[in-house]
Amino acid sequence: MKRAAAGGGFTLIEVMVALALLSVVMLGLVALQVVVINANAGARQMSAASALAQDRMEQLTGVATPVAGVEPNLNERGQPATTGVLFTRTTSVSTGPLGERVFQVRVDWSEDGRAHSVTFAGQRL
Repeated sequence: MKRAAAGGGFTLIEVMVALALLSVVMLGLVALQVVVINANAGARQMSAASALAQDRMEQLTGVATPVAGVEPNLNERGQPATTGVLFTRTTSVSTGPLGERVFQVRVDWSEDGRAHSVTFAGQRL
């Protein structure tokens, strides 16, 4: 029998080791992708909460007498909802030492069993 020339190809062991290394790298990339997707969802919720707080802050600066209150079960657009990620927007209004109106808007939500919140504060003379 003739032997194959040296360096003429890969052995089965070399191919299996290369496939094992490729598999480990691919699993790492899949895990990284899952982390990125979750972070993106969290950023989207934070952005929605910030927009809800900013909308309310703009409303408060446009009225003569701001009113405090709680708005539960809002969706990302600030509309009442029953499904999906639900936000609760809480507004507090007080009078500062110089007679200025001090208001605070806090938006709370829960995602994956963890509570999150964002708070905006402002004042108007």
